[in-house]
Amino acid sequence: MDPGGNDSQVAQIQVSLGTVSMLVGGQITVTATALDGSGGTVAATITWSSSDDGVATVNASGTIQGVGEGSATITASAGGASATVAVSVTAELTDFMKDYVEAIFLGSGPLIPQDGFTACVTNPGRWTAFPRGTTLEVLASTTMDTGSDGADTKALVEAALSTVTEATLGEITTTFATTTDPDPMPTAGQITTTDHPDPQSTGCAFERGCVHVTWTDAEFTIMESSRTVLKEDIQPGDAFVHDVIGHGIMGMCHIDQELVGGNEMTLMAGGPGAFTGFIPDELSPLDIQAAQAVYGTDLEPGATRADFVARGLVRP
Repeated sequence: MDPGGNDSQVAQIQVSLGTVSMLVGGQITVTATALDGSGGTVAATITWSSSDDGVATVNASGTIQGVGEGSATITASAGGASATVAVSVTAELTDFMKDYVEAIFLGSGPLIPQDGFTACVTNPGRWTAFPRGTTLEVLASTTMDTGSDGADTKALVEAALSTVTEATLGEITTTFATTTDPDPMPTAGQITTTDHPDPQSTGCAFERGCVHVTWTDAEFTIMESSRTVLKEDIQPGDAFVHDVIGHGIMGMCHIDQELVGGNEMTLMAGGPGAFTGFIPDELSPLDIQAAQAVYGTDLEPGATRADFVARGLVRP
């Protein structure tokens, strides 16, 4: 609850998350900001309420607790203004979603690409991610070719960043900037992206490019920064957001697009025909649902498959 005193000045409430999917017993904290008519922040008392305490409760700090299956609306109010969070609570993930979680976060299970190329940024079997609470600066080179499909790579990445906050339940946030450096090297907490005439000269194993990751731990599970380098003639709509956000920010692995309904169903399409121009330009609803299930638990990067099984995220 924010300190009150200026409730009459509140014209608008902004919440950090508009939608939340969670399991029974899971919890997530949503923040609310009171704004005046000019968009300035107001120190006002935020009151939280739930439309159905049998589905989800919320405390004075905005922490939502999943109680029972169903849907509920969480409302943040102050001075006559309000904003809502749509909450969906499930008792258990379906077997399909458990396999989906296992494929994109652990690089294992029945939904990985049939050719075996999971493209995990580290060894499969451990959850690879940036620490919870990280704010990342995404730094795009202004020299990047927009590609033969006419798509603006920088615009694609910038527009897709909001899905990262949604998918991670606010645990990972981002800022966006550009640089004239043709090949920016990331520092801790940075995500850089560029194209290159010869990605293999930068250390990529493949001609089309790759994601270089630095780590904070010896087991290569906690990400510190990442650098996406793709070949100049790769069409941005095919691959840039897939690599910059899917691999470089979320640390996710490929999933077999044929087994989940086609390329358009996931940003992390893998297997034959993965880069045919039908990959979404942002995390898909399936990707977001899977990520929210993981981030709605107490798991930290480095968690094992056994940890995922214990929390009902993956089939035994």
